[in-house]
Amino acid sequence: FKQKTAYEIVDCDWSSDVCSSDLFFKYRDLGLEAATGGRMRAYQNSSIVGMTEPTGWHYHICEMQFVYVLKGELTIEFEDGTVGTFKAGDAFFVPGGVRHNEIYVSEDKEALEVSVPGKIETVNCERPAHLPEKLRAVSNENP
Repeated sequence: FKQKTAYEIVDCDWSSDVCSSDLFFKYRDLGLEAATGGRMRAYQNSSIVGMTEPTGWHYHICEMQFVYVLKGELTIEFEDGTVGTFKAGDAFFVPGGVRHNEIYVSEDKEALEVSVPGKIETVNCERPAHLPEKLRAVSNENP
C-alpha cells in the first residue's frame, strides 16, 4: 500500500511545442496535469522573442484559464470590446470560449498559466464583427 501525497515533485523541462503560439513562447510544464489526472494544467511560459505580430483571434475549448504575469507585459483584445494590458504582478481570468487576440508581448514576459481541464484546444476564428474599430483599454487600476 502506497499512500498518495498531496504533492508531487517533478522535474520540469522547457519545450516550445504546446500550442500555435510557440513561435513566440516556450513552455515549462509544472506537473499539475499529471498530478491531477488531467483535471488541471499549469505552465510557466516565457517569451522567446518579442512578439512581431498578433496571435490572431482565437478561443480555447476549456472551462477556464488563469494567468499570473511574473515579468514583462502583454496586451490582449477581448471579444467584449476591451483591451487589457497586464504587467508583472497582474492576474487575469479567461472563461473557456471567450475570443481574444494577443497583440503585444514584451520580450521579457514570463507568466504562470493554469487551465481547467489539463487538455485544451485552440480554435482560430475571425475578429468578432460587432467590435468597434477602437477598443476600450482596461487595467487592474482602471477596470
